[in-house]
Parts: sequence; structure tokens; C-alpha cells
Amino acid sequence: MIKAIKSLIYNPQNNFKIFRNGVFVYGEQVSIDVFYDVMKEMLYSDDKMSTYSLLEEFCDILYTTLIKQIDKQYTDHKCVELHHQTIETSDNYSATTVTIDDTNHLSCALPEGCILERILSIQKFDQLGLDRYKDLVNSYCDDIVVEKSYVERLSKEVSVTKCPKCVIRKYVNKNLIWDERREICELDFVPYLVASVANDCSLMLTYRRCSSRDRLMSEEHFLERTSESFVFNVGVFDLYPKPLSTIEKHVKRKLKIDSLPFDNIPCNQRIS
Repeated sequence: MIKAIKSLIYNPQNNFKIFRNGVFVYGEQVSIDVFYDVMKEMLYSDDKMSTYSLLEEFCDILYTTLIKQIDKQYTDHKCVELHHQTIETSDNYSATTVTIDDTNHLSCALPEGCILERILSIQKFDQLGLDRYKDLVNSYCDDIVVEKSYVERLSKEVSVTKCPKCVIRKYVNKNLIWDERREICELDFVPYLVASVANDCSLMLTYRRCSSRDRLMSEEHFLERTSESFVFNVGVFDLYPKPLSTIEKHVKRKLKIDSLPFDNIPCNQRIS
């Protein structure tokens, strides 16, 4: 993860930006020297601290923030009993009842309750993959519409169960054990569409040096460092519902990528 953070810093493009008091100071087309100047100010560093040390300290701050449990009340295990779902399937001769243990999605190397673990748990809704959802799209009776009409239907189901994840997992499981004679509805595509939202979301990490009054706040939002301590917060943005046409869009993008002459790209230009 540290390597990925460093890559964002060295090549931010539109994926990494630093603001100071709400004013943009570092990102795409800004010299890396500006980044080091900002780090010196943030970390109360003198000129004796090397650029390497500044970079390492900042990356460690981001890493610690991303894996820190920010909500001790949060647990994805509270709905375990609903992950054992019973689904009825049928063939030409008999009906079969299948019980699915859906707790395997809980296994994760990330600390429970950290922001990355929570985002990953949403991304894991896509268990079938793009090709399978493309087949479902081809089987869909109605034309794939651009409108997000499934959101209203999903909201009605969530209002009854009061657990959005369990509702979505129900459709994940139905698609894993697929009965071709079952009528396909918009909600069958929800796992992929919601996972796509999590794949495209943005994070905002905010930091402020600790003051005496900050000690009254929850320790979940404290970062204790050797030279300086910070109060931090994490926000998740760009959580806009995806239209059903997203699947078709991703299929076209995948076909375009697959058609690229990768073998002709020099080794030093390939992404490892």
C-alpha cells in the first residue's frame, strides 16, 4: 500500500490532491518540491530532515489513517444470521432448496471497521464478474435503460429489512445459483452496480494538529506521532448510483483494452 501511495504522490494526475486550509497546493502539474515544502510545514520539520524522510513519514500517516478503526460500533458480523440464506431452485424434475453460507466475504486482511475494509466489503458484491453480468444483460427482457429506476425498488426492500448489505447479498446469492427460467429484474444487477460505485468512490482525509481541547474527542480520530499528533477525519464521496447502462459501458471498455497491441509495448512502458 505504501508503494501505491508513493505512486500517487509522484504521479498524481487527477487522483491525488493536497489542500491547505481549503486551498489547492499540490497535485497534477505541480512540482514535487512544493509537496516537500508542504510536508515540512505539516510535520514541523527543519531543513535537516531529508526529502526521503518527509515522504516516508507522510506515507505512514496516510497508511495508518486508512487502516485505523474509525468506528468501534461498526461490525459487519452483526448480520451473520442473515448470510445463511435459503434459496429455492428447480429443474425439470424436482425442486431443490439450497442454503448458502455467505460469511466468506467477511474474511479480509484489513482491520475490521477501517475505511478500506468497509469499501472493500462493498466491492466484493461483484462475485460473478463482468462477463456473467453481460450474459444477464443479454437475457434481460426489456432494453437496458439509462435511468436509475432500480434505486427506488432497492430502497423499498431496504426499508423493510433495514440492512442494505443483506438485501444486496440476497441478489448475489440468487445469481450464483441461477435458474434460467426465473424472470430477471433490475435488482439482479444491483450487486455489480453497487460494487462499481465503491470502485469509483473518492476519499478525503483531513488533518489538524492536536490542541488541548482535542483530547476530549474520541481516540478513534487521533494519530499519535513521534514529532506531532493529529486529529483526523475520513470522508467518502462520489457515491452516485450507477445506471444499468454501466454494464454495457464496462463491456465496451474491456473489449477496447483487450484489443490493444500489448505485445508491441516496450517492457519499460508496461505497468507491472
